[in-house]
Order: sequence, then structure tokens, then C-alpha cells
Amino acid sequence: MQLLAFIHFLLPSSRQEYITNSKSSNEERIEALVSRRIELRRARDYTAADAILTELISMGVKIQDTSDGSTDWRILPKDPDPLPDILTAAKKIREHACLATTEKEYQDMLKETLDLVYTVLNSPNFQPSFHLPGRRAADTAFHLAMAGCEDEAIYNALADCVASELEKCPEKLSTLQAVERLAAANINTTHPVFDCPSPKCNTRDFFHPRAQLWRFRYSTSKQARERRQNQEYDDAEMTLRALLQKRRPLIIDLGAGMGASALGFAKSFPDYQVLALEPLASCVRQARAMARRLGLEENCVFLREEADHVLPIIQRLHFPCALILCQFPTPFVFHSSSDLESSSSSDDEQNKDPTTLIIRGGNTTRFLLSEKVLDLVPSLLNYPFHFQDGTTAQNGALYFSSNVEDVAVAILNLLNTNPHLSPLILDSYVEKESLSSPQPKSPNRRRIPLREQRWTELAPPDKRARGRPWLSSSPFPKNTATETEAMLLVNHQPVHRLLFSSSS
Repeated sequence: MQLLAFIHFLLPSSRQEYITNSKSSNEERIEALVSRRIELRRARDYTAADAILTELISMGVKIQDTSDGSTDWRILPKDPDPLPDILTAAKKIREHACLATTEKEYQDMLKETLDLVYTVLNSPNFQPSFHLPGRRAADTAFHLAMAGCEDEAIYNALADCVASELEKCPEKLSTLQAVERLAAANINTTHPVFDCPSPKCNTRDFFHPRAQLWRFRYSTSKQARERRQNQEYDDAEMTLRALLQKRRPLIIDLGAGMGASALGFAKSFPDYQVLALEPLASCVRQARAMARRLGLEENCVFLREEADHVLPIIQRLHFPCALILCQFPTPFVFHSSSDLESSSSSDDEQNKDPTTLIIRGGNTTRFLLSEKVLDLVPSLLNYPFHFQDGTTAQNGALYFSSNVEDVAVAILNLLNTNPHLSPLILDSYVEKESLSSPQPKSPNRRRIPLREQRWTELAPPDKRARGRPWLSSSPFPKNTATETEAMLLVNHQPVHRLLFSSSS
């Protein structure tokens, strides 16, 4: 009987009926998912639509979105040799850049990762819309850039993948975000991917605030945390002696972070030598790679060092110095978020002053711009710096900025105690609003830290960052903004700025 049943199955009519029934069942499920995805896209629920797209791809379905809003699909033959996921590989090398204890360890893994990416991108089975759909190609490029990759061929190939996605759906949110991520990864602005017809797609430059916003989000994420033990600092004196031979006046960036501002200064002021100091090795590695890709490595040097160690060497070598930057230093004032509550509930007369409530008795020894550093600043500044409005600081200038108002006020108090520093007032940038940066008409309090909200409620008017000498905007070109300042400007949050010149 089993033999007769098998012979019956081999008959053309019976076999075709079996195949048709099983095929229709699979196709009905695919059609239902595709229809549901189209509805979600029309409702602009792109997150749910992308989840369905991921499910369809896992089922081996190739999706093609058309310009009229419809979707074509077909079932791809199963790949007997699936390609590795290069986005996962890019994330791993980015994480390794933060955790590596030696440069050789990092370089070996980077080479291994780039070899894998090359293999996948050059594979005859590679299909961008299948292996790197949506934003995945841009995410891969971004993570490689954060890891310090300098291979422009890989970046261009990944940008090609994004360009093919952009042609299919130029208005899709994830596609527009992909273009911003490519700009943050410093993809060449002449690449066709930046010729997007959508008016929303206007981010193509590395220094654009939307591009820097992505870099800020990464820099403040858990992914960017670095293990700092077993890592040696650079030889600061050897580097500085080499720079001294170039005979260019210095612009010193204290705590350069990921380096966007230092690179912007190097591009805007090519006659100066930018020296960016940053203690985190992963930030320095990424910034150096970006400087080379931008062609700014000659006049923008990143040094893995602490400011209080490097500045005395600069002083001893009698370096010409025109500008010192201290932008958005980490406000190490509280030990914990509960300190404000415990201080505000105290009956101590001293703690009734809101300034001492938040500054913890005025203790600023843990600031990046500490008393020790400030004592060196007047002797370092000894060369003219020319601002955009035509003003010249004859003996150089010190620029400070922060989005934390109590920290900014504490720094102003520190600067006022130094007899060799005096406020530099630029009429074009003098604060004219109620705060040192324009406020949105309806500020979203959820975006303002509790610390800042409490300061606003408790501090008396004379302890606020208002009027002179506060600046309403930056006195430098737009492309010199830090990643943090770009985020604040995009979200319409205040920035408190000070400019002091040396009178010694």
C-alpha cells in the first residue's frame, strides 16, 4: 500500500496539487505580513514595519518597495553558505577599541574585522537589500568610524548600499537617519548618497549639528565606556618639542572628547596649531583617524594626557599660545544625586545659600578647570588671537562653556579671583536674553536635568548666568562646536559661555 501511495504521488497531477497547496499556505502568510507592513508604513509606524521586514527577511523573502507605495516580493533561494553579519563585527571592534589594553591588540582585531568586511562586500552572493537592509549599512560605517577605521573603500561601498535603499524610499525615517549616520562617519560629501531629493535630507557634512548629534549619543552611551587600567599615556614632551619646530601658535583644547571641536578649529584656523588633550585612549584613537581622513593631521594633534601634566611642559618650553578651550567639562561637584536633597534639608545657615547647596561649599578642586590649571593659564597665553568680529585678544584668550549653570557660575567665581585674567567682552556676542542662550518658547522640562531645574528654582538672580560677562552665542565658527553643544543647540537648551583674556 505504501508503494502504491508513493507511485500515486509521483503522478504529475498529484505532485502538482501537493506543491500548490503547500506553496499557497506559505504565500498567504507572506502576503499577510507584506500587507500589514504597507499599512504600518502608511501610518508612519516605521518601527513596527521594520520588525515585520526583519521577519520577512528571516523567512528568505526579498522585499522591493516601489515609488508608488506598493511592495514587490519574491522568495530567495536559501544560501548554502550564509554570509557573516558585518554589522555585528563592526560593533565588536568598536567595543574592543574601548577595552583593548594595548595598541597591537587593537590593531590585530581591526585588521581581522576589515578583512571580514571586505570578504562579505566582495562576495558574489552579497545583496545589499538582503544582507544590509534599512539603516544597517550606515550603522556599520558609523561603528567602524567610532573604532578608528580609515579604509575609505569600505566606507564608499557601504554608502553605495545606503544609496540603493534611498532610491527605493527617500522619505523613510530610517533611511534619512542612515544619511545622517554616514555624515557622522565622515563619508565624502561628493558621494551620490548625499544627493537625496527629500527636503528633510540636508545633512551631508561631518560638522553638521545633526551628524554631531549621533556622535554625542554614542559618546554618552554605555557602549563608549572605556577600561582605563593598563594603558600608558603619550610622551607629551617629545610630541611638544616636535610641534615647537613648526613655529605655530597653539590652540589648546582641554578635555577634547571625541575631537569634533578640535578638528573644527584646525579647519577654521589653519595658521594655528591645535593641541587636543584627552585622557581616554579610544577617543584619541578615533579622533586621530578622523583627523587623517579630513587631512587635518598636520595642524591638529591629539595627545592622550592630562591637562595638569601637559600645561607645565608647555610653560617650560615657552610655547606661543593664543587660545585655551575648556568646553563642557564633566561637572564633578555632587557625589550623588541625593546630595542636593540632603543639603537642602539641613538647618545649617551656610547651606541656606543656594550656591553652596549645589556647589557643595564652593569646592571646585575636582573641576577640569581647577585652581591649579588656572594659575598656569595667564603665563601660557602670550600670543594674539583674532575673532570673527574683528576683535583681537592681544595676549590670547581663555574660553569656557557649560550647560550646567551652577558649574558655570562657580568657574566665573574662580576666574574673577585670578588677578591676571579679565573678562573679554565682544559686543557682537554679549548676552542680550534673560539667559546666556535663547530659550525655546515651551521648554520641555523632561530634557532639563533635575540639577538644573533645582538651581533655577533656588538660586537668587545675582547667582544666575545672566548679563555680562556671559555670551549669548559662540564667538567661533559653527563648525567648531563640540558634540555636546550640537546636541544642546538641536534641543534648544541653554549654553553658558565665558571669555577671558590675559592681562599679564
